[in-house]
Amino acid sequence: MPIPPEIINGEDIHHRHRYTLYQGIGTEDDPAGQWIAQQMGMDASGWYVDRGVTQYLNLPLNLGNRTIGALAVYLPGDRTFTPEQIELAQALAHQVTLAVQLTQLANQARESAILDERNRIAREIHDTLAQAFTGISIQLGVAQRIAPQDPEQAWNLIDRVTQLAHKGLTEARRSVWEICPNADEYRDLVHNIQQAIDQLTANTPLKTTVTLHGTPCLLPPELGMNLLRITQESITNTLRHARASTLSIDLSFEPTTLHLHIRDDGCGFEPKAHLDCGGFGLMAMQQRCDRFNGQFTLISQPGSGTEILIHIPIDSDSERSPTF
Repeated sequence: MPIPPEIINGEDIHHRHRYTLYQGIGTEDDPAGQWIAQQMGMDASGWYVDRGVTQYLNLPLNLGNRTIGALAVYLPGDRTFTPEQIELAQALAHQVTLAVQLTQLANQARESAILDERNRIAREIHDTLAQAFTGISIQLGVAQRIAPQDPEQAWNLIDRVTQLAHKGLTEARRSVWEICPNADEYRDLVHNIQQAIDQLTANTPLKTTVTLHGTPCLLPPELGMNLLRITQESITNTLRHARASTLSIDLSFEPTTLHLHIRDDGCGFEPKAHLDCGGFGLMAMQQRCDRFNGQFTLISQPGSGTEILIHIPIDSDSERSPTF
């Protein structure tokens, strides 16, 4: 329940040095005592009289310009507060304020962690399942078209669809339980990107090229996984929306930076309008890049294709891939 202003800013006797000294305990001249007693469900004057209390200090608990509570300090009998006791009470109020602040910060951190985890799961489910379903939809469409003329090839495509479905489900499960950041299979980004291209673009008219600059290195699993997810989302978006004929992926490995440049020759779009409408895939790309202090740039306009540029800092001591 909010603390009434008259309790925080009372001036019955002395309102100085960030405290208020109250007398007339439990009477209408004692708003703080009345309010505290009300919260405790008791008669203020009777409680104080029984204990011989005639005055107390009311010290507001201030965080910046915001008052978050109040600390009341009582003395039994007719004793009065000495300057030393008032100073000690003020120090105690300061410690209580810090304790409350730490509790609030801990609660905020816990809520932030829950939100981050929810967003992580949403990104992973969106990316893994959306990409799998895109590949499944494309392959089934091709199988349906060629089935009358080439049933054997159609069945081969259906087998591929089954593999895509199993892989998508496995990735979704692993992503939700966050098993993947420890999986070494995500370290070889070049191999994984080529595998994603083969799986997603097989039997489609999209021509995809991968160009390497520098000496590829094995990445930390979590970084490799997130860059793979960004690339998979880009390929999926190109297949679903861009009506593109070519897609190029450039990877440049420098001693301390990795550059990923993805571009297509499709129809393009207005990025701001897409984000304003809740474009989750693009937002997830940005979030994945931000996790590693990277720079994410999206360039597109209607009729001019789409480019995604990513610059990620990497460890200069990263192990160079032995396969390249």
